[in-house]
Amino acid sequence: MAFGDILRRGFWLSLILPAGATLSFCWHQPWLFVVCAVGIFPFVDAAIGPEKRSADEPAQISQGAVIPAMFVVGWLIALTFAAAYARRAGLIDLIGFTVGSGLLSGMSMAHSHELMHRRDRASRIFAEMAFIIAGYPHYRIGHHLHHANVGNPAFGSTAMPGQSLWSHLGKSVTATMKACIRYERRRKGRVLINRVIRNAMCSAVLFMAACTWGGWRGALFCLGYFIVCLFVVESIGYLQHYGLNSAGDGPLHAIAWDMEYWLSNRMFVSNGRHTDHHINQTENYGRLKPGSATLPGGYFHMLWMALVPKLWFSLMDKRLALVRGADSSEDV
Repeated sequence: MAFGDILRRGFWLSLILPAGATLSFCWHQPWLFVVCAVGIFPFVDAAIGPEKRSADEPAQISQGAVIPAMFVVGWLIALTFAAAYARRAGLIDLIGFTVGSGLLSGMSMAHSHELMHRRDRASRIFAEMAFIIAGYPHYRIGHHLHHANVGNPAFGSTAMPGQSLWSHLGKSVTATMKACIRYERRRKGRVLINRVIRNAMCSAVLFMAACTWGGWRGALFCLGYFIVCLFVVESIGYLQHYGLNSAGDGPLHAIAWDMEYWLSNRMFVSNGRHTDHHINQTENYGRLKPGSATLPGGYFHMLWMALVPKLWFSLMDKRLALVRGADSSEDV
């Protein structure tokens, strides 16, 4: 692939996030990254606007695993600096390092997710290690179960129509964990080769190391960024699958809400083209095509709206009714 094509496609822009976080943490200004990520980035995303493409566009250019891998490495570097400085930080800065690290960890999950779907074993192992460090050790198992049972709230990620983000979060986390435990019990009976237990123990060891190294600050930092990362990941799952459930209604043609904002798709390596990802889960992120059901904004725009349930319902329930109506008409 030509270097000019790499520049033109723009996925390299995602590397600004871990680089910016590292600089912010090294300057002892963790809140600078937080403000840029959740405040300035959505405005820039809105100014650039949606991608100008259609579902019947020509095949896109395959992108290698280099950018997702570089993002994950950059995230680990930023996380290391944050952990080192958080050990001696005041309470306000400690919270800033924790929130900033959690936000970046949540963003890194999109890149680890891309590596997880690669065919080579090295990428999958690297991704699983990243999930453990991010505090979501059973993500790989849960995500594959989600793919196999998309639209079923019993496997997490999918919210029922009228269910708020706040109501969804705890239920999704619990449902995913239960589904993973059931699956592993059926797959392998012995505890020592149960991947849920094994990976959870690895995350627990990381937490204990943070406690030993950083005392109460290390414990707060590690547990805090785990929670923030989990919040970001589950919230994006809520945005992607809200109301598109198969329980009681039969399978829907629209299995995910796509997100077509140019900058968001660069920062999240086309994770916004979520319908095609579910249909062709091993397809390269550079070749994913847009779907028919789309969110009216980028991921962070929609996340801000989802934090206020009445605002979210007023915007999304109308779109959901149109999608359900289209599906019903196609079934007749």
